[in-house]
Amino acid sequence: MAGQLPIKFQEHLQLQNVGINVTNIGFSSLTMESDKFICVREKVNNTAFVIIIDMADPNNPIKRPITADSAIMNLTTKVIALKAGKTLQIFNIELRRRMKQYDMTEDCIFWKWVSVNTIGIVTETSVYHWTTEGDSQPVKIFDRHQSLQGCQIINYRTDESLQWLLVNGIQAQEGRVVGRMQLYSIERKVSQPIEGHAAAFTQFKFEGNKKPSTVFSFAVRGPQSGKLHILEVGTPAPDNQAFQKKAINFQFPAEAPHDFPVAMQTSAKHGVIYLVTKYGYVHVFDIESGTLLYMNRISADTIFVTAPYEPTSGIIAVNRKGQVLSVSLDEENIVSYIKNTLGNAELAYKMSARCNLPGADQLFVARFAQLFQSENYGDAAKVAATTPTQPVHSKIQLPNYQFSTMGDSGERFTDVDLVNKRLPACYGYITWKLLPLDQAVADLRGFLPEINQFVKYAKKHCTFPNEHKLDKDEAAAIYLYTMEMSEDVCMYRILNQALRVEDRSKVRPWFAYLKLLNSATSKLPKVKDIVWRGVNKDVTHSFRKGQKITWWSISSCSASVDVISSFLGKVPQSTLFSIQCSTGKSISAYTCYPSENEVILMPGTTFEVVSDPLHHHGGLHIIHLKEIGEDDDDDDDDVEKKGSIK
Repeated sequence: MAGQLPIKFQEHLQLQNVGINVTNIGFSSLTMESDKFICVREKVNNTAFVIIIDMADPNNPIKRPITADSAIMNLTTKVIALKAGKTLQIFNIELRRRMKQYDMTEDCIFWKWVSVNTIGIVTETSVYHWTTEGDSQPVKIFDRHQSLQGCQIINYRTDESLQWLLVNGIQAQEGRVVGRMQLYSIERKVSQPIEGHAAAFTQFKFEGNKKPSTVFSFAVRGPQSGKLHILEVGTPAPDNQAFQKKAINFQFPAEAPHDFPVAMQTSAKHGVIYLVTKYGYVHVFDIESGTLLYMNRISADTIFVTAPYEPTSGIIAVNRKGQVLSVSLDEENIVSYIKNTLGNAELAYKMSARCNLPGADQLFVARFAQLFQSENYGDAAKVAATTPTQPVHSKIQLPNYQFSTMGDSGERFTDVDLVNKRLPACYGYITWKLLPLDQAVADLRGFLPEINQFVKYAKKHCTFPNEHKLDKDEAAAIYLYTMEMSEDVCMYRILNQALRVEDRSKVRPWFAYLKLLNSATSKLPKVKDIVWRGVNKDVTHSFRKGQKITWWSISSCSASVDVISSFLGKVPQSTLFSIQCSTGKSISAYTCYPSENEVILMPGTTFEVVSDPLHHHGGLHIIHLKEIGEDDDDDDDDVEKKGSIK
């Protein structure tokens, strides 16, 4: 395994083979704004053409007779921006319609799509942003710094929020190519000149932080070697630890003593930086530690343009011979390579855990054993849950210990909404499309960054096949709901909080997951029996005979009163809810904790308080509830019919 490469290299296209003349393959005539399109300007017999190569169908280029000084394709759609002198135009190719036109008062010397609807424009003195929406004109954002005077502008970069902006230029000085940059903050309205050749922004969640940070990385060629800088820009998010900036020296190969950086792309998925040099070398660095993971030559010819390559979270590039190639991490080998070839077990473990990659099983086993033996059971459980392969605890023989068949907190059973209120419906749910689990949780990644790992774990350990004919995604959706990762990460807690708030837009990101969960529970038989919930305090003052209450979240109950009693513990006052349900669904065969005998009631379930609370000696109180529908005999169990979401 140690001899296998940690990267994958692929040639996608040779431009000369699809009719592109090699003289038109260069920085001044070819643009590639994303991995979707390549745009080439050429002249044949005094007739100017623009050639568009759709990378989804590269052997059938679109050729149009267009005279332009520059042409750049939109990041995702067949929309093209053209520059002729000081005139800028935007065309929708499919609709054959001009969308916008503007005559600049000064020359545009570089421009670039910075988002799907915004173009960044660099002139000799200023930087503008021009949106495709409405009839707006380019808006001046900031003035160029004097340090860029005389530079050839080769790039313009922004972070995803368009709050941090960077102009990148180069110039010859004392026999070498010097890189000049201007970093600008929208919020602070301040510029900072930087010496650097290539740079990139990315959103990355550092270890221990709850939210991603805006990371700015840039590389510079010094007199003897190169240096990569990695730093966080802006104010860290609340509860985030600030990232300590790093500066990493790296060497250029002896056979390329005059090499220098020309491009940089990042992979938020893998947490790496791809640095490409003029002579075709790629350097791959880990963002968090700054460790150089791999360096090798990928092209014998100069690479002059790059873009992120989304299918593999890598980088795509074009060289002067017209070779279109991509490089990305080999997910099967990178962790083993870091562990065995680089000898960095800690980094191998972190990358495996962060990216859900194989190759570090023994490291997970060792980490689990260390945490468990030090009685750090919470973190040990996290290790067990996030291992990419077979659960760690199944490989460890620990005397006199067996993993609990019940959850640590019991919070699902004790999280009772004591405020009786009416909430508006969540419109749009009924027509929401049923999606596979991986897609159903896509909108949850913003506040559950680890959701992909949890989904993979749930799919691996859910009950499938099963007697109720739930498909794997449905079974995993139930399993996912009951998972307890840590005190901070409980999916059911965040979901139920969203279901209870008056701002119903908070529920919308959960629609796809709720749709799948409802599909799963609809296949389970109804429970028409007494089930139990509880809280570890006296709440009887909130319930009176004949009162009707609605619980807007998913209500986890148990068919066993002993389960609830065990979670309540020995407290001075506690309240048991004895619930006569008619639409409950037993999910005990599909949860993390089968012995909890869990029965759930879906959002919007309404109850009547059957009798006044019973008060027992020892501080125990019992409230008897009966489930009712819109009419007393309504026993609809479908969440779509209960009025909370429509």
